[in-house]
Amino acid sequence: MSDPNTQGILATPKGAPTRIVSLDQFRGYTVLGMFLVNYLGSFAACPKILLHTHDYISYADTIMPHFLFAVGFSFRLTFGRRAQKEGLAAANWHMIRRMLGLVLVSIVIYHSGPPAETWAKLTEKGVGGILPNLLKREWFQTLMHIAVTSLWILPVIRSTAGVRIGWMVFSAALHIWLSYWFNFEWSNGSGPFEGTGNGIDGGPLGFLTWTTPAILGTLACDAVAGAEGRPNLWKMVGWSIVIMAFGWLISCGTRIYDVPESVVEAQIQESIEVKKRENEEQKDIPEKDRKYSKRPELQKIADNPVIPSKEELQAHMEKEDLSQWLAEPPFVPPPHSWDPPKLKEGETPGRGGFMGWLLDPNYRPENNAHMYRKWNYWMMSQRGGTLAYLVFSGGFSLFVYVLFYVVCDIWGWSLGVFRSFGVNALAAYILHAMVGGAIKPFVTKDAPGWYVTASVILFFLINWIIIRHLEKQKLFLKL
Repeated sequence: MSDPNTQGILATPKGAPTRIVSLDQFRGYTVLGMFLVNYLGSFAACPKILLHTHDYISYADTIMPHFLFAVGFSFRLTFGRRAQKEGLAAANWHMIRRMLGLVLVSIVIYHSGPPAETWAKLTEKGVGGILPNLLKREWFQTLMHIAVTSLWILPVIRSTAGVRIGWMVFSAALHIWLSYWFNFEWSNGSGPFEGTGNGIDGGPLGFLTWTTPAILGTLACDAVAGAEGRPNLWKMVGWSIVIMAFGWLISCGTRIYDVPESVVEAQIQESIEVKKRENEEQKDIPEKDRKYSKRPELQKIADNPVIPSKEELQAHMEKEDLSQWLAEPPFVPPPHSWDPPKLKEGETPGRGGFMGWLLDPNYRPENNAHMYRKWNYWMMSQRGGTLAYLVFSGGFSLFVYVLFYVVCDIWGWSLGVFRSFGVNALAAYILHAMVGGAIKPFVTKDAPGWYVTASVILFFLINWIIIRHLEKQKLFLKL
């Protein structure tokens, strides 16, 4: 069932522009943001806000939701026009072919190292020992999530706003249930899945929550392309704030998993005593070969990460201070994320602050947040593809897009660099990994900030020269 209120987006009026400038600029900005976080994340000098730390939403975590938002926007726009021109069956089959092609491209791009060194070890592992890691981490990255999420929302892409929102809510509810059943622990390699490795971007079931920014993108398309004249931007801003606030409220559930400092200190002291005893028992064994008990304070994942136990809920309900119920604001890391590093005997503190980043990145704070708050489903986590993260970031994507609409489609401003990367995003995505691979061998992980910054500029410049040349030659990589 199509939406009668947005029939205008199903066909392009004569003389109308074939592209929406703000969408191209938004997509180009997102590509450049991806370049920044993907390249810098390899180095010690990378600022924390540009890292994926999996326990709060950083700037780095806003990039992929922007992609899904843009995908939903353009999907709603182009699919409706194709269905109007060629018929619904042809449009559906065209989209299925495109997304299966993107799946194939994803598998080729996201190749991993050999799972075994010999034929005997390969056959010993078998499909069951190889495929789970490929699905959980290697293959299911940005392009694969775009493909699978697009296929998931295909049945409702022409439906009314109410149907699409209902599909989004259903997907979120299904994700919560599957996370409770197994998916959250599986994606984080914990509980019964310990030792199986970590996932990325929510793993193969992440599309259920990546549906949120994609559906919000379709709704933004309705508001912009379906409007007579200028869209109601204040309404769009208002909804973006409501959605972001709702995502943050969901994340407040993470406070259930706080661990009192007194408990952590007792655990640390007990671990010290246990290690002393174990060292004494293994004094005849070389230190590198000794085995130690697990330290409880270092356990990252909560025992009941999705549905807390009665005891945990009761302890949470007994908190009297409102501040103990509220999560940190978005972009603010949890407590103990910047603890001073522990120095070895005879070691002197390095230079801190900006000059430390610029000249000596080795003296870095320690992230001990997991000791004081165990990882759980309700925190904002890109690795887990959690609901709070995708709801907030979906609203944030809508807010950022409105800014681009004002600047580009109302004020008439645009940047050529955003246009170049925005209209050739897939080529840029594939290219940036190759360019990074050519530069990174000459930039050590402990390089100072000034050297890393110089390499970033070179990285951006090479990418831009190639993408700009492709644009001049009218060569665009599309699926």
